[in-house]
Amino acid sequence: MPDGWPNQLKIEVKTSRDNQHKLSDRDLAGIRPDGYTAVLIGGRVHHGPRWILLPASLLTPGGFSESTLSQLGEGVQPDLCDRINLIWSDWILDESVWRKVFEQHHMELQAALDWCLQNHSARRNQSTGNVREGRLADALSRFRNDLDRFVGSNGAQQEGFVHQRILGHALQRLGYRLTSNPIGVPDILAVWAGRDETATSKTLRRQLQEWMPESEESARLRNVLLSFSDDALQALHRVLRPPEDD
Repeated sequence: MPDGWPNQLKIEVKTSRDNQHKLSDRDLAGIRPDGYTAVLIGGRVHHGPRWILLPASLLTPGGFSESTLSQLGEGVQPDLCDRINLIWSDWILDESVWRKVFEQHHMELQAALDWCLQNHSARRNQSTGNVREGRLADALSRFRNDLDRFVGSNGAQQEGFVHQRILGHALQRLGYRLTSNPIGVPDILAVWAGRDETATSKTLRRQLQEWMPESEESARLRNVLLSFSDDALQALHRVLRPPEDD
């Protein structure tokens, strides 16, 4: 486990489209004493859109502005937040992926989202800094518009559920295992389990199957890699994965 990451995470997820966030007694009761509230900060002035983690010990019930929450979240789990934000923002920035959710008119939103997360990986977006923030703000706005058209009503509320699923997916990719939470409070319960190597091998195999080589040499390489066992693909991933995945 990376230094400083919690072994167990209890997270209440909060999103808002007016940059104001409310926390109830019930919200905080579900994450005390050592859990977190994950808040989507939207304002560019606060380097949004991005997620911050706020310790339950710093919070009381009531309404909060993004300015207040950004200050409270300063320096809280910075490495974990950076990793979560990279995965989440890559997904929002890759419209070719999230638009597949809204093409599944025969499915309910959550089922379509789960299908998409399991079968379509977002591409790594190389933009950084202010350029990335600007592109992300625009992409999030388009995502919200498509979401509202898909669900027909309660788009803002449904958006919270969508982000909750994406954050859970990000934590799984980082090495956490989500646990059953039948009462729904907190939104996410996760424990450190190390990397899900089985999921990694399945992802690599799927990417290879979707790869359309442009040369005979690349086609031969694809076929050789597809002949590898899951253990061999896992070993290949460990060798080739970028430093931020360690």
